Amino acid sequence: MAYELDETMTAASAAGRGRYTPSETTFGRSDRNLRLRTLVRLRWLAVAGQTATVIAVALILDFPLPLVQAGILIAALAAANLMLSSWFPPTHRLGPRSALALLAFDLLQMAFLLFITGGLANPFAPLICVPVIISFASQPLRHAIVLISLALVATTVLAFSPYDVPWYPDQTLRIQPAIELGIWCAIVSMMLFAAFYVYRVSHEATLLSDALAATDWCWSARSIFRSSTGWRPPQPMNSAHRLPPSPWLPRRWNAALPMTSATAKTCSFCAARASGAAISFAGSHRFRWKARSI
Repeated sequence: MAYELDETMTAASAAGRGRYTPSETTFGRSDRNLRLRTLVRLRWLAVAGQTATVIAVALILDFPLPLVQAGILIAALAAANLMLSSWFPPTHRLGPRSALALLAFDLLQMAFLLFITGGLANPFAPLICVPVIISFASQPLRHAIVLISLALVATTVLAFSPYDVPWYPDQTLRIQPAIELGIWCAIVSMMLFAAFYVYRVSHEATLLSDALAATDWCWSARSIFRSSTGWRPPQPMNSAHRLPPSPWLPRRWNAALPMTSATAKTCSFCAARASGAAISFAGSHRFRWKARSI
């Protein structure tokens, strides 16, 4: 006698038992969607930091600074933040394209602000790496590569800024081309290393989350299958039906494994899916679980 568990299982029966169906479970993609509240808070922090820096340089240190242009750039970032907060709920999650557009806006705003305040000679030039790091930590790889390409172009343009670094009125701070080349190499290498490191850490965390979600789904599906069909695995007649320990499961789970070859297939299926969740579940939305009694 054969039983099949497929996506044809009704959502009502799953919801009634506090479970979920395969169509309601996503692996890898939704977890990497950036929450709008997180990005808005980071941008308010950037607005506060840029405002404090401009005020300190222009009023406290009394350095000549293009206040109008800097004020317009900072106000644009604050206005964009206000519009996002009013148009979307705080719990809204940004899709990859939306997050890429917002992070690209932040990167260009920072690049323009650095461009009118000395370019790479500005001591705050390494902050141009921040949107890139956020992108590699929370976005798909192809979108993050687009943003880091834009950042590399912006960093190169900053090397040719015609504006001087804000300094004392009676002095001019000149940066030698060799120093600017060294600053450019330092920023680019830091950007590439930080992006690779953050992406690897985030990717491994996503794999672990997918494995746990796959294991949870498999055991939930098994419970729904047994409760909806009334099927129970037959008891073994002798010790020959006992299952060998599974290398994928904890020791306490091996001790509790059912004793039939039908459930052996089920547990092997669960373990294989859990151990390779990123490969087996990332692009798969339809699969079947078969259990046959002997």
